[in-house]
Amino acid sequence: MKNLKYVFSIVLLTFIIGCGYTPMKTSENINFYIIELNIQGDRQINNIILSKLKKYQKPDENKKKIILNISTNYKKNVVNKDKNGNPKNYKISITNIVKLNLGDGKELSKNFIRNSSLSAQDKKIDEREAEKIKKLDLAKLLTDDIVFYLINNN
Repeated sequence: MKNLKYVFSIVLLTFIIGCGYTPMKTSENINFYIIELNIQGDRQINNIILSKLKKYQKPDENKKKIILNISTNYKKNVVNKDKNGNPKNYKISITNIVKLNLGDGKELSKNFIRNSSLSAQDKKIDEREAEKIKKLDLAKLLTDDIVFYLINNN
């Protein structure tokens, strides 16, 4: 029985190592750097985007130079209400319009949308805190979407 466990472990390890997995966001895959970054819209979301894109602003002569314009829009809509008319659930939506200007005069544009739902809380301070956490999580996801878009379109 012990030998069977060892054989199974070795076979499993061989499959995991030999599967050919490579991460998408390695430095070898990144063939661009941002020479100019313009962001408009919600300040909290833009601060997250700026901090995560800052590492792509290091000049490198072997990589393409791009100018990136991002417009951020944040919406919080009431999805349903209770019998007294008080909100029960909200839909949080963040939209990013990304305009990418490549050095050769080529311009690309893409819209990124992320949504999440939020339950109303009895205490408004708890609700605001939960909204802030959801908002930051969505901003991080959108930034990852933007980076993958930049990697795949250069």
